[in-house]
Amino acid sequence: MPRGQAVYVLGLIVLLAFASVEFLFFIGLMSWQGREESIVSGKQKVDVDIRPWSAGDLPLLERLMGGPTMTEHLGGPQTPEKLRERHERYLCRTDKGYMFVIVVGPERIAAGSIGYLEKEWQGQQVRETGWSVLPEFQGQGVATRATAAVVERARAEGKHRLIHAFPSVENGPSNAICQKAGFMLQGEADFKYPPGHFMRCNNWRLDLFGNASETPLPEPTKRAILS
Repeated sequence: MPRGQAVYVLGLIVLLAFASVEFLFFIGLMSWQGREESIVSGKQKVDVDIRPWSAGDLPLLERLMGGPTMTEHLGGPQTPEKLRERHERYLCRTDKGYMFVIVVGPERIAAGSIGYLEKEWQGQQVRETGWSVLPEFQGQGVATRATAAVVERARAEGKHRLIHAFPSVENGPSNAICQKAGFMLQGEADFKYPPGHFMRCNNWRLDLFGNASETPLPEPTKRAILS
């Protein structure tokens, strides 16, 4: 075989070997990404944490409150203008309330939102909490563990004794989360949400410093809910 032809064949062999390595590398990368996605979005237990709401979280809010599926129990999707207004409110952290992003896994992927605010409820200043988790992270205990984290933050503040949650009576998963997180069911209450419509909710309550079940149960009342 002429020298030039031999060099050409050798070069071709090296090129094919390199291409094979590149192919295997990308196959391995895609396989790893697939395993990572199965860990995060499958039915396995994942690490859950919360972080403060930030300026870059508007796309998350659009997914959580901009479509009909996620807002089925919240009166329907909000307009882009309302979403931007809500986003700005979430960024304004004060003593009256805080909003957090639920993050999961070692890469701290945004999975939903949770927060608490101060409100007057039947003559008392209390905390109210609420959450929303993206569909691909539901059914994995994410909201329950995020709720536990928020409860610990509210307890560490030492400002209010009681924290409430008011999920719709038709929202079975959120009511189950309240029970798992240690809240006590106090009855039902009607809220105006969205404006012009009454929504029947369960009133769940947790005593941050004792046993809420020992406190006399107030009668359910009708009042406007904070949006």
